[in-house]
Amino acid sequence: MHKVSAAWGVLPPVVRALLLQGAAFVMLLALARVLPVLIPPPYPLWGWALAQGVLAALLSWRLGLPRWWLVIQLLFPPLLWLALAVGVPWWGVALALALLWLVFRNALSEQVPLYLSNRTTWKALCRAANTLQAPVRFMDLGCGWGGVVRFLGAHCPAVVRSVGVETAPLNLWVAHRRVGDAGEVHGVSLWETQLGDFNMVYAFLSPAPMARLSEKVRAEMPPRSLFVSNSFPLPDCEATEIWQLNDRRGTLLYLYYFDAERRLVPPREVCDGDD
Repeated sequence: MHKVSAAWGVLPPVVRALLLQGAAFVMLLALARVLPVLIPPPYPLWGWALAQGVLAALLSWRLGLPRWWLVIQLLFPPLLWLALAVGVPWWGVALALALLWLVFRNALSEQVPLYLSNRTTWKALCRAANTLQAPVRFMDLGCGWGGVVRFLGAHCPAVVRSVGVETAPLNLWVAHRRVGDAGEVHGVSLWETQLGDFNMVYAFLSPAPMARLSEKVRAEMPPRSLFVSNSFPLPDCEATEIWQLNDRRGTLLYLYYFDAERRLVPPREVCDGDD
């Protein structure tokens, strides 16, 4: 049983989700053999699709898929049925799925949805760059559509180099064109990105990769550098400062400063990031 559990945990979330959709479908087939005894037919197809979505979501919840997968599992069968019911051809459904993969590839493979930083956060990051009192070489780990990279490269004088990495194909294409000459965007995984050349690193990911990211940050960040995480703190160390921004979602920025010996600077007071 332990080996089965370990093997299940190694599977990518998208594979687990598809397997659970299949399990829900098989359960419905089994139910179809006894259901006429309880409820006389006919049964609308949309009802079967909704039932499969509910079963898949329940299985996903019980077997530990991330919360956003529960919504996907619930809606996927009904939306697929609706698309076919209104006459969308099979290639149209395939095209829609391909488009979703191009945008949300990281959510499927690494449990990192597409979170876009807002303009209030861009300005706060520029203020954070100024606290380093040195030329800033900035890295955005998972830059999405490139807004942060472009803003800091074009509008933050302290930043002398602004770089982002992104692997979702459509997001990478958009980021390249949006950033232009203001910075650099590379189609490289954040796990393959070396942080030693950057004295300010930013991430807006999800809770899932933060433990692994903490190890990477503490192993690679150079002396007198700054790591900033939007909304999700590193799980095994306290932030030097926490900035709460005056935006609609009350964004929290967790700032981790490293001293000349590459040690984390102890916590300071919670700050208003809009000062």
